[in-house]
Formats: sequence, structure tokens, C-alpha cells
Amino acid sequence: MKDKLTNLLTDKGTQAATEIARALIQDPSKTSMVIDGVTSGKAKIKYGSAKTLLIMSERNPELIYPYFHKFVDLLSGNNNILKWTAIDIICNFSFADKEEKIDRKLINGFTEMITGDSLITAGHVVGNLWKIAINDKHPADKLAVEMLKAENANISAECKSILAGHVLDSFSRFFDLLSNSKKKDVLEFAARHASSSRSGTRRKANLFIKRFKA
Repeated sequence: MKDKLTNLLTDKGTQAATEIARALIQDPSKTSMVIDGVTSGKAKIKYGSAKTLLIMSERNPELIYPYFHKFVDLLSGNNNILKWTAIDIICNFSFADKEEKIDRKLINGFTEMITGDSLITAGHVVGNLWKIAINDKHPADKLAVEMLKAENANISAECKSILAGHVLDSFSRFFDLLSNSKKKDVLEFAARHASSSRSGTRRKANLFIKRFKA
């Protein structure tokens, strides 16, 4: 099986991720191979392994949960693609975090990325924080406070508008967990973007208001 998976990654890279993830979910004994693959010098193996692990985290996060520290290490690395993948995977771990490894320090590290200078990094964070909220890993109101800071991100106005759309998508997943005062703040955020120059964000904002405004 190991040779087959290695050949698939070498030949197809990310295109083989779904097939490999399916095989590892059925037989997790070779999971360490794709964990190690993330540090490969070969791009197809590196990114094919990363995508495989992302799919596994979405379908059976408990299978790769023992490698939690490996993904935390990727957050401080220089490879942005692996960093974004790690953000997604760690947030998926909130569905299987029996050892409570997703702690305040880790969450604070995530929320600090919201006001940074990368739209994509901030987008991955806000797009996943709803998972932290619904799994009761951090108070929903505190997450909302940090997510609303997206308007202060060190990015262009156009990028801020795109990010706002991601913020609204995430809020729609845990709006009911917010206090009344925080719901008001979020609705005001939506209202500020209801006339966004970005048609996608404008549509999301108006639909959000229609859905959640009492």
C-alpha cells in the first residue's frame, strides 16, 4: 500500500488526494507516510500530502489528531500554503479535540492573523472560527469581537470587502450562539457592507440581514 500511495503522490500530487484519503481512512496504518510527505522536497508529494490530510481532517479528524503538534509547527513556517492548510486542519480538530489542545494561546494566535497583511491568511482564519465556536472551544462573543476587527486588517479596501464576506459566512454558522448585544454588533457590521462595491459581499450582507434581523 505504501508504494502505491507514494506513486500516486509522485504522479498526480493533489489530484490523488481524495483517493489516498479514502484509502487511509479505511486503513490508517500508513498515515505517517503523508504526515512525513508534507516536508518532502518534491512539490507533488508535499502538496498532495497536505491536501490528503485536509480531506482526512474534514471526514475523520480523529485519525490524524495524534499529529496535532505537526500542524501547529506549520503555522510558524515560511510556506503559506502549508500554513493555510494547517489553519483549516486545526480548526477541524475542534470536532475531535478530546485532549483540549486547542487552547487560548492557539486561538489568540489565530485571531491576531485577522488584522495582518494577508487576505488569504485572514480568510482562512475567519472562515474556520465558527468550528471553534460551535464546539465550545472559546466563547462565541469573544470570537465575534476578534472577527469584527477584520475591518482593521492591514490590506486594501477591496480586500477588506472580500474578507467581510468571509466573516459573514462564518457568523451565519454560529450567530445563534451570540449574546443579544453581540448580535447587534454583527448586524451593524453586515449593514456597513450591505452596499459594498463587491457584489458577492453586498449580496451576502443583505441576505444575512434578511435572515437574522429580528
